[in-house]
Amino acid sequence: FGIFSTFNTDAIKHIDISKGGFSAAYGGRLSSVLDIINLDGNRERFQGSAAISLLSAKTTLQMPIGNRGAISGSIRRTYFDKTIRQAIDDIPDYYFYDGNLKAFFDIDKRNKLTLSGYGGRDVLRVVFNNASSNEAGFQMDWGNRTGSLKWTRVFNPQLFANFWITGSRFTSDFDFGETVPVTERNLVTDVTLKGNLEYHYSRHLIGKFGFEQKNLHLLYREDFPEGGVDVDRRAQHYVAYGQANWRPTPRWDIEAGLRYNNFTSGKSFQNWEPRFSAKYRLSETVNLKAATGLYYQYLQRIPRTFFTDIWTSASEYYDPSSARHYILGFQKEIANDYQ
Repeated sequence: FGIFSTFNTDAIKHIDISKGGFSAAYGGRLSSVLDIINLDGNRERFQGSAAISLLSAKTTLQMPIGNRGAISGSIRRTYFDKTIRQAIDDIPDYYFYDGNLKAFFDIDKRNKLTLSGYGGRDVLRVVFNNASSNEAGFQMDWGNRTGSLKWTRVFNPQLFANFWITGSRFTSDFDFGETVPVTERNLVTDVTLKGNLEYHYSRHLIGKFGFEQKNLHLLYREDFPEGGVDVDRRAQHYVAYGQANWRPTPRWDIEAGLRYNNFTSGKSFQNWEPRFSAKYRLSETVNLKAATGLYYQYLQRIPRTFFTDIWTSASEYYDPSSARHYILGFQKEIANDYQ
């Protein structure tokens, strides 16, 4: 409802948003990418914080894991349904909860493991009282669960790599209840194996390479007395990319990359995504930027006039969405973390 942030800021270390013209390391989106890094945790001592109000409560805890790592966790929940809803009958019954967890462990000087997890859900219940005093209404709930295991390996001062195993699950459910026997469910699961390597050829040239193998399951199911709809799809997405970051002079930053996609779900799509960007420093805080690139998105949202939208994928019925970016911009650095 605009009162709370989508993200629990107590659990976040850094946020980087790219509004167009993003590099070959990112794909699957047309317009922007939001990269969120969770809080690492305090590896020196136990630390905690908590906050409570009439609408919500949250807490964050951090602690070291021996002398080689740390763990942090945050949870929050609103309780409109326990406070305001009990006093005012004419507003919907709504609440949400979420939790973040991150732990890292230094195996040795060259190897590090990081475990991350997130889970959250929103629940909305609306009840209508009719003339016969029988209650009718509906319930909607939607949410995400994600988890990842990351291995960071430093091969030498010039070369290091990251490898991930990740999984995510999005569900959206709608139920009219016993008075109107109509239910709806939309599900998207994602299991991914990916990796990237970064090689520093010199102070002025960095090469980045990566791969990704993604398995998707997309389900849409609707049940009603006269019948139903059941769409169950599987998809595989293979990605490889390479890019170069070149700084020929202290004023110039040039980035060029190429990304390859192979997406299959009933029909196979093979797409190349060239990317290019350049930044020129007019001063220490003022930059001129230019970027162009080709972008493909294989997951698609089908908007409806109903309460919920449907998530599906490119297939023999839908081609992937695509966009070409042409960007020219002016950038002013206000502070260390703001532009």
